Amino acid sequence: MFFNFDFDNGAHRAFNRKEVVSVGQWEEVANIQAADVAEYKTLIVDTAGRCLDRITEHIVRTQPKLAQASGALTLKGYGELKAQVGQNTKAID
Repeated sequence: MFFNFDFDNGAHRAFNRKEVVSVGQWEEVANIQAADVAEYKTLIVDTAGRCLDRITEHIVRTQPKLAQASGALTLKGYGELKAQVGQNTKAID
């Protein structure tokens, strides 16, 4: 059984979709633990690029010093992005 985190709101186009949650903001899924998804064999992040966009938006909102005036991440901001992805991957592994 698989579970789909739909970051780009495109799951409605998928054939044979099962468990899907639409994600509008990173905060909606940031605290998921392994026990929350233990019954699923496969977790799908759709799309990984949009997921990274959501995490970036979260970083800019919560830690504005890690963003440039344009809204792009600074070098330290990219370090925080890497840390958050790693932290969440370990939490559900």
